[in-house]
Amino acid sequence: MEHLLNEEAGLLGLSGTSGDMRALLDADDAWLPDYLARMTELAAAHPEADVFYSRARCMDTAGNDLPQILGGQTYEAEELYQILLQTNFLIPSTITIRRQVVTEAGYFDQTLRSCEDWDLWLRILPESAFVSTNAVLVRYRVHEQSLSANVNGMHTAKKAVVEKHFGPDDGQYDGWPPEKRLAYAG
Repeated sequence: MEHLLNEEAGLLGLSGTSGDMRALLDADDAWLPDYLARMTELAAAHPEADVFYSRARCMDTAGNDLPQILGGQTYEAEELYQILLQTNFLIPSTITIRRQVVTEAGYFDQTLRSCEDWDLWLRILPESAFVSTNAVLVRYRVHEQSLSANVNGMHTAKKAVVEKHFGPDDGQYDGWPPEKRLAYAG
């Protein structure tokens, strides 16, 4: 299994290597020592699935553990899609994905400043099965310089993803399909 050092190298890292699986790792996060082995085991136990994720413990800028644990349970594809329409709870550093799925989806959208991971998850769902482990295998750094700490920037990025998938807010809410309503509500 090969991994990426960060999402900025995503296109090259996802396309420029061999092997069946890709594991994502943002530069400011850390995998626990058994992350790759546990994700390989999870993939072997679920050959029908395409995306595998774990939970993550938050840490501060100095690397000290915080009490928050992020991540979640395994959902059926349609249920996960409905959840992801409203919010992206999947942390890229917890993701291991089959190469073929990400290749066919077209990799990360390099025109998006952030939320490119959320855009990718929405593109590959609901056709792809996502499977999780309840194990905490990643340390997720929380700091003021992260893209997710920029509330206005995140709002703009989320809006760009929603518009990409469902079109602009045209004010014709009665005619919107349920998925567009959920995405804009989120």
